[in-house]
Parts: sequence; C-alpha cells; structure tokens
Amino acid sequence: MRLALPLALAVVIAAPAARADEDDLPSGKIGLFGAIRQNLGELGKSYGNGWMMGIDALYQPMRPGQTWSFGLAWSAAVIGRFGADDIEVADSPLKIVEMTAGLRMRRALSDTVPHYLFVTGGGAVLRTSVPVPPDDKRLYYGGYGGFGYERFVLSSSLLSFEARYSLLGQGPRSVTVLLGMGWGSP
Repeated sequence: MRLALPLALAVVIAAPAARADEDDLPSGKIGLFGAIRQNLGELGKSYGNGWMMGIDALYQPMRPGQTWSFGLAWSAAVIGRFGADDIEVADSPLKIVEMTAGLRMRRALSDTVPHYLFVTGGGAVLRTSVPVPPDDKRLYYGGYGGFGYERFVLSSSLLSFEARYSLLGQGPRSVTVLLGMGWGSP
C-alpha cells in the first residue's frame, strides 16, 4: 500500500510530457472504480460474490485519428468484502486488498467520438484477512487478464467498463466486472 500514492502521482505527473499539440486526448488518468467479483474454485465454495472499490491510474498517450496505442495501467482495490456462502466458515466476512500493474493495448472505434476497446494483462498481488484456499495463505501473487470498453465524456473524463480474470497461476481465481470513472491530464 505504501507504493499506491507514489505510483498514482507518477502517472499524473508524467502525463503532460507526452502532449504533442492542443488537440491531444488526455494521456494520463486517475480515477475511482467499483466492482463485483465472483470467486471461483475452492474459494468460491466458501466465499462467492462480493464487491470491491478502489483507485486506478493509467498512462496511455493517443492522438485523435490514431487507431492503436499501448500504455501502462495500475489499480488498487483498497476495500473488498465477501460474505461466507458456507455456514461452516467461521471467519466471515472475507476482506481483501488487491493491487495490479500491467500493460494495455487500446483500439479506437471511431475518428469522431473518442471511444475504445482495450485488452490488458499483468501481475497482481492479493492479500486477504484470513487464510483462503487453495493453499490456506493470506498473500498470493499471480497474473490477470482482461478486456473492456472506455469512452471519454465531458472532454477529459473517462468512463470505463472492464471484465477481468485473475489470479492466473496457483492462487485463488475470480472473475471481476469493474465500472470506473477517471479524470485525465493532457
């Protein structure tokens, strides 16, 4: 968590340097998101659906008329809560903190309206309030992959919708649907 604020500030500070002219779209974004998560596998048997809230940031410069762009993304779910689905689970509710960092590829859908499809993937760290399956640990590392849609609204605000699968590897697996609103910096 100590890295959360410095990473977010680095994205916002670095964003103005990529600006080529006055017509550029925002290169950086910092925002808030809400999410619904479905745990899968052994964890899903004990703790099913839950919700998360957090902050995210990205740096992805793109000029009007450009079709493809590549960027960096970061997020931290600072609050996550799941109720026990199994009555034998004494440690209820499950609380989590999750951080992700990865790469993004964005494709413009139109030259006139700034809206995009994107794919993303990278690494994730998950910390839970109690030991959870599959290894009965509280700290897991793995990967994530996702895709989504985003659209600039009100000139520099970015509305996004994303579906994400994590943790890739040996950790607890989940499917998450995120809805976010961010504010850009040219």
